[in-house]
Parts: sequence; structure tokens; C-alpha cells
Amino acid sequence: MISYEKAGNSVAPVFGKDCTGAPVALLGHYDTVFPRGTVAERPFMIEDGKAYGPGVLDMKGGVALIMFVAKALKEAGYADRPIRVILAGDEEVAHKHSSMAREFEERTRGCIAAFNCETGAISNRLVVGRKGVIQCQMAVKGLAVHAGREPEKGRSAILELARKIVDIHDLTDFDRGLTFNVGTVKGGVVPNA
Repeated sequence: MISYEKAGNSVAPVFGKDCTGAPVALLGHYDTVFPRGTVAERPFMIEDGKAYGPGVLDMKGGVALIMFVAKALKEAGYADRPIRVILAGDEEVAHKHSSMAREFEERTRGCIAAFNCETGAISNRLVVGRKGVIQCQMAVKGLAVHAGREPEKGRSAILELARKIVDIHDLTDFDRGLTFNVGTVKGGVVPNA
């Protein structure tokens, strides 16, 4: 267990520590992107043999796969290579409150292979890559004036930010697999300025 004060704990057990071959790593995360209260609104359920609920696709299916693979290898007596399981508790926020990015790098060093076990899409396609994340903050300052008296003397930071948001979203190129998203926005002083 790797504990963090501001991030979900992470786990990194090794099965077959005495095996001599180069290790294989099975990677994943168990946090979700959903805000608090989502589970109450959309509780976990199984219907017609399929699981539904927050985080089932991203990535509880992959975590379950890792556990079943580790169990099956143990029951089969597999002893060629150690199996390193590394599960993060803060992947959805790009590990900003933990050292898990570094932990992944260090714990997979020397491995013959590392498999990120993200669950495939509903179409049952295999996931063969993973996007990176850059989280940024942008501050735009304007000049607040009375909106009804002398609007021409003001400079709207919100208007400028709106233009920048459109420019950022225009960088998306689906053919190249590049996507950009502005997630949260705050602005303004008072409604009439």
C-alpha cells in the first residue's frame, strides 16, 4: 500500500517475488472521474450479465481482469516471472497529489512488458494506447466598468477567455487522436460590470 494524504491510496503487490525472469507489470487505476454523489444517482447494478455504474468501464473491468489474471497464474503454478500489479488511486487527476507517475516509472523499470489494463470500449475493441494529460490554469484580467454607462471603456476578461476557449477546442484533431477540453471556468466581478 502506498498512502497519500490528498490522493487515493495506491497498491503495488508483487506475485512470485522468488521467480527469476524479468517481471511483467499489470497497470491500472481504481478512481473514477465522477463527482461525489454519482453512485447514489446511478448505483452499481448487474443486468443481463453486464455490470453498470460509475467507473465500471473506466476501469473496474480492467482491475477485475488483473485480479483474475494474477489468480489464474497462481493456480496454474506459473513461476517464470514475477508479476507486478500497480494500481493508482488518482489517475483521473493525473496524479497531481501523489508520486504515482514516478512510482509507475520506477516499478516498471526492468520489466519485460507492462500492460495498462484499461477496459476496452463497449464495442469490445482492445485498448492499445493511452493519452497523456496536461492540466493547465489560465488567468485573464480585464478592466471592469459599469456595463450600462461606459461599456466601451472596459475590457471583458470573460469575452477574451471565451475566445481562448474556442481556440483551445479548435486544436482538437480527431484523425490524429488529439483532444482538448476546457473543464471549468470562473469569471466576473458582478453581473453588471
